[in-house]
Amino acid sequence: MSCEYENQINKGRSLIEKCSCSTLKITPSKELLKELYLMREILTKQKGQYKDPDADDYIYLSWTRYCEEIGITYQIANYWLRKFIPNGAVKTRRRA
Repeated sequence: MSCEYENQINKGRSLIEKCSCSTLKITPSKELLKELYLMREILTKQKGQYKDPDADDYIYLSWTRYCEEIGITYQIANYWLRKFIPNGAVKTRRRA
């Protein structure tokens, strides 16, 4: 694992720890949502496969694993992120 990934894990854990359980169930902090969004984007856009650990294109780091390592499930993270849209990510439709 890279040092940068370890730093992201530690940052995610600390953001989870800052929130109380009742707060997390209702709505996590904007900082936590932003961190989750960025990590999901990075980890889900990796090219490769998960089946053969000996292959050159094996993906060791995953969104599921990241979530588990910071102390939540990927299902909860995805639930939270369904309501989160980062600044600048909203696309407007053009009318003809």
